[in-house]
Amino acid sequence: MFPFPFAKQKGFKTFLFHLQSPQNSGLKIKCMNPKIAVIGGGNLGTAIVEGLLKSGFSNAADITITKRNTTTLDHLQDRGVHVSSDNNAAVGQSEIVIVAVKPYQLKEVITAFAPQLEEKRHILIS
Repeated sequence: MFPFPFAKQKGFKTFLFHLQSPQNSGLKIKCMNPKIAVIGGGNLGTAIVEGLLKSGFSNAADITITKRNTTTLDHLQDRGVHVSSDNNAAVGQSEIVIVAVKPYQLKEVITAFAPQLEEKRHILIS
């Protein structure tokens, strides 16, 4: 079972299988529990984090979720998820970056943290 609500769509299931498969020679994550940054702590971002936790795919300590107003994310922080308003710091500390913002925000948000992205280190999911 995959933790993302869209995992059954073509392509995502394959990606997640390869992400979890140690014999895969394509995608490589340097650690068994990759650090995940969820950029956008609204309904979508919160649902993704809840799914990651509920499925056991990730530990709370390996997830950072960002939002401008972090007070609405206290329930996740209480469960051990890192909560921040700093997208750059979250991306800099992660291997997987999930962008969960509204389409009209996408260009501005990605442009702001793009200098933090490293081709051989990060996987960007949007």
